[in-house]
Amino acid sequence: MKQPFSENARICLALCLFSILLLGMIVFHALPPPLFWKYPMAAQSYLEGGLKEERLVDFSPFYLHLHILIRKFFQEPNGVILWIQILATSAASGFLFVLVRRYCTLPIAMLAALVFMTQHSIIVYTGTFEPEPFMVCFILGYLVFALQRSRSAALLSGLFLGLSLLVRSNFFPLVILTLVAYKLREKNRRIWIRAGILFLAPVIAAVTFLTVRNTVITGTVTPFVMNPGHVFFEGNNPISTGESALYPPLIYDSRADFPSGPDYRHEIYRLFARRIADASVSISESNRYWMNKAKNFIIDHPGRMLTVVLGLG
Repeated sequence: MKQPFSENARICLALCLFSILLLGMIVFHALPPPLFWKYPMAAQSYLEGGLKEERLVDFSPFYLHLHILIRKFFQEPNGVILWIQILATSAASGFLFVLVRRYCTLPIAMLAALVFMTQHSIIVYTGTFEPEPFMVCFILGYLVFALQRSRSAALLSGLFLGLSLLVRSNFFPLVILTLVAYKLREKNRRIWIRAGILFLAPVIAAVTFLTVRNTVITGTVTPFVMNPGHVFFEGNNPISTGESALYPPLIYDSRADFPSGPDYRHEIYRLFARRIADASVSISESNRYWMNKAKNFIIDHPGRMLTVVLGLG
């Protein structure tokens, strides 16, 4: 017999509270100091007026501005950020419980949430100054509500997906897939169109915000951030292994010749593109330049690309 939602809600809340306590102890007492300080450094540099405006596009909009906001109002901002990340991961545990409980028994759903919150990668990312805890939380929240059939659920699924796009743009294809799913799920045309409109409203708001912000900063109309062209090149160049991003040695060797700054590699990629072109190459043009280099490498060496993708190298 299906258990009442109120009981599932109580269990979900208990799991979230347990996750907060567990992750709080691990992150602050068992893990080494947080890795990757580029966001705290960038936020501090921004508040001091030392971060060039175009560099804002190099970072996750949601996560960078969260760091900036927290540093404005708290004396110990890094600890506050870690607690917010613990809350995000704990909320993700609750969302996962709800998702699994939809299709499985209560013990399996509880086990899934417990395995998730104690998984090594989840714990490490929760204690690292990177936006992954929010990305996972928002995507799981999106899935919880996208599977439900109500107007409020459609709106909330769009809200969570919109927030995920403000963290990273990776999941933009889900916009199309969700609309297709609504169309296939609802036979009544009016119902699925209404659900689609409610879903799209917060997504369009998020994309519009990113586009206007990027246009003001760079002068180029684009919703994308975090330099997808640069990142694509890092994963698809002659020394790539297919397992992680690898930067050409020239990027490291040239480090001392260029101005210092958080996550300097993106800045150096643009500087190289501008010096090669001997022109003021825009951020979008720099992304296209490095993406084309990676694309040409793949075309010239399709066998190696296939080997790397299949993990045979």
